[in-house]
This record gives sequence, C-alpha cells and structure tokens, in this order.
Amino acid sequence: MPEKFITYQELWGRDLHDFCVEYEFLLDENNNSIKQPFQGMRSDFSYEGYDNEENYFCIHPVFLNKDGEVIIDLDEEISLTGKAQMWILMHERVNEIHKHRAKPGTICYFMDGLKRIAKAMITEINWK
Repeated sequence: MPEKFITYQELWGRDLHDFCVEYEFLLDENNNSIKQPFQGMRSDFSYEGYDNEENYFCIHPVFLNKDGEVIIDLDEEISLTGKAQMWILMHERVNEIHKHRAKPGTICYFMDGLKRIAKAMITEINWK
C-alpha cells in the first residue's frame, strides 16, 4: 500500500473534482461512527429523495484538511465532519443525471452498500 494518497487527478487524468460537500459521518445507537472514514475510501453515493436502486452512484470522496487541502498522508485520521471533494467515476453520466440533481444545497449520502454512513450537503459545483 502506498504511503501517500494518489490523487484522482493523477489516477484518472482529470483536472478538477466534480463538486464539493460538507459531510458528517452518522453514528450508531452507541454514539460510534457507523464507518470510520479514511482517505481513498470508495463509498457509493446517493441523492436524498431518490430512494431506489437507480440512485446509487460511484462518486468517491477525497477528504480535505482544515485548510481545504487534500489530505495526502494515508496515516492522517479523517474527521467525522468536514469537507470533501467528490469525483464522479462514470463521468459520461454528468449530463444525463448529475447536472439535474447535484446543486448547491442538495442533500446526499455516502453509502456502504444500501446503508447510509454519512450525510452531506453539496456546497460547490465545478461544471457549467
């Protein structure tokens, strides 16, 4: 395993993330995080209000530090609340789906299978 996070700019050859969110990982009945976040996690993604099997997407978070910079050190603990860049894996679906759903203020979720593990709100869009 590499010691440093390989950015999606490097991995996928894209210049810019698709959008940004403010997130909060959800807690279980014992006040523990349902899932501990880590840089490079490949959670799925869903939009609030579209609760069906067609509402699950490969959109991955890249967690930012308090200064708004990508966390590169894989040993750095990721906060349960914060900001993340979001990268759409199947980028060809941006015009078909995401431009209609992803807008500032939209509520969305990081998913582990069909289980919501974090609630987020879109704060910034990087397409026209």
